[in-house]
Amino acid sequence: MKVTWTAVAANTSGFAGNDPGYGGNHPHLGEQEVYYGFLRDDVFIYTHPDSVTGYSVQITGLKSLFPTSQYVVQLFAATDSGTALTNAIVTGATASQNLTYTATRSGIGIMGGVSSVSTALSDDALTIKGAPALKDDANSVDLASTISGLIITDQPVLTVQPKTPAAPFKQGDTAALSVTAIGVPPLKYQWRKDGVAITGATSATYTVAAVSPANSGHYDVVVSNTYGSVTSAEAAVTGDVLIGAETDVIVDTSASGAFHHGLNSGATQVASSKDAAGVTRTGVAQFKASQPGAIHLTGDTNFDSTVGSISFWVRSAGPVVDDPNLTGNKGATILDRRGGSGLLVIQKDDGTLSIQPDGGGNSFSSSATVSDNNWHHVVLTYDQSATGTVSLYVDGAIDSSNSNGNAWSWTAGQPIWLGLSQDAYWRPYDGQLDDFRIYNRILTDTEIASIHTSDAVVDSAALQVRFDFNAAPSTGLSIDWLNGTLQSADAITGPYTTVPAVSSPLVIIPAASTQKFYRTLR
Repeated sequence: MKVTWTAVAANTSGFAGNDPGYGGNHPHLGEQEVYYGFLRDDVFIYTHPDSVTGYSVQITGLKSLFPTSQYVVQLFAATDSGTALTNAIVTGATASQNLTYTATRSGIGIMGGVSSVSTALSDDALTIKGAPALKDDANSVDLASTISGLIITDQPVLTVQPKTPAAPFKQGDTAALSVTAIGVPPLKYQWRKDGVAITGATSATYTVAAVSPANSGHYDVVVSNTYGSVTSAEAAVTGDVLIGAETDVIVDTSASGAFHHGLNSGATQVASSKDAAGVTRTGVAQFKASQPGAIHLTGDTNFDSTVGSISFWVRSAGPVVDDPNLTGNKGATILDRRGGSGLLVIQKDDGTLSIQPDGGGNSFSSSATVSDNNWHHVVLTYDQSATGTVSLYVDGAIDSSNSNGNAWSWTAGQPIWLGLSQDAYWRPYDGQLDDFRIYNRILTDTEIASIHTSDAVVDSAALQVRFDFNAAPSTGLSIDWLNGTLQSADAITGPYTTVPAVSSPLVIIPAASTQKFYRTLR
């Protein structure tokens, strides 16, 4: 194949530089190099004031490249003095067609453009010329006739790669991806996520709807036709930091500084609850089996101590609700933090509690009944070692205990659910909870009795989280991240420090007078 370029003038363009004016002629590799140098008409430089001579490109021997296939043509142009680009006229043996330009960076004296794509051609020779240029100062019209480069291909060629949308995303945002390709039609598109084809994603555009950790990943597209295929670069929709608005945040009142706020999903908070014995608790969480709800607490290394104590108040009016529309065992979930290993606290149909550390092998039941419509204070102390013991206290006194026999542990990152299990085997809880706490050490008998009689904090340094439910649910944000370590700073420029002992998602209640910036470190 032979290509002959002719023009009365040539130029280099500031379009290739970073400066928006005429300077900065230092092209970056790739697209800027294409626009940097170009053949041009002589209208704007006035070499021949009466001439509108443009450029001409003669191409012969195309059949040597495409002996059995058709091909298409696309052109590139640039100007540093026009406001629009004229058509390009592509002429073969039997017909001509105009290619029009979509210009960029116009209105500032520097402009580049990509032409439309020709119809499928099969000529052995082509002539490409610029339509006549025009300079009309009176009407502020400057039409430039230039050419910087061209593509001739039968197989798909990507001229615009999909780009990673601006981040960070908010939970539920959409991420629009698109690609521009040329090649002999018809072109077929198949979008992929992490290398796996997405059903129905077969156009030049694809939208990731409602960005979340579940659909975050790396997206690309395979473009194909009869003559071949090409795979685009990847566009990351990683959702490394996903920010979502939350309207029902359960406030951690531990005052420890490293707050672990919860998210409410279906439970309600009531101002006070007086039991049959006349005991009143103020600020309590209400759960209904007929409308299952839960309070979620993100798993955290602060909760993973091998020894510790879990304390809460519980009030239930009677047996587990035996709703035929609900599946599962008659036991109802008060606390669930088990995913392969961990702990369950189940209210049994007879009103006693079933304590299940790491499955049935270490399980035991309470002696006391806690579903008599009265408030009862429950504390579990645990040592997860094989020689350790799990002890249950009810209303300030030891009720029962069980030696492990086998060591057990928390599943790393396992969340805590109150009122509902992550396992459909168990029924939802029907009753009330108050003053839920986690300590990272075993409380003494005296401390447990003190909590029962006066709601004493006892050892605030060991208290990792507390939901007293006295404050109304708050508005806040949840921050999800897929990879790396979450860091925060008071200014966007830093310095950034690691947020200690935290797992995704982090629930925060922003203060009106402060601001925080978050990033992930890999």
